[in-house]
Amino acid sequence: MRISAVAFTELGASLGERLCTAIADSDLTRCEPGGLAAWVDEAFASSDALVFIGSTGIAVRAIAPHIKSKTTDPAVVVIDEQGRFAVSLLSGHIGQANRLTSRLAEIIEAVPVITTATDGRGLFAVDDWATRQ
Repeated sequence: MRISAVAFTELGASLGERLCTAIADSDLTRCEPGGLAAWVDEAFASSDALVFIGSTGIAVRAIAPHIKSKTTDPAVVVIDEQGRFAVSLLSGHIGQANRLTSRLAEIIEAVPVITTATDGRGLFAVDDWATRQ
């Protein structure tokens, strides 16, 4: 899974480096919010997953113009810069954001935040099953 991560602060970049060291085929970009649009254009088209180390609001605004379909959009995960929470934001089942969120949370000892109803209730998710088939 090709993972592109972005951070906006020194603390976020440090956390991103830790994650990228632990996960093969990942890279980290440190950018200012003004350079974010170009990064998202590239990462949304070429990556299986995007990891934003910063606020959920920044991530939502950045990806909004690119969102097309749960069958084609990459996974999107947001982690707060202090590494307390990892949030599955987009493409939880088919894009595997829920699995990635759990994996990243485990690496940094964060709380995984997964809001899909099936996962929250421990139920079978047909999208998840279809992805594995």
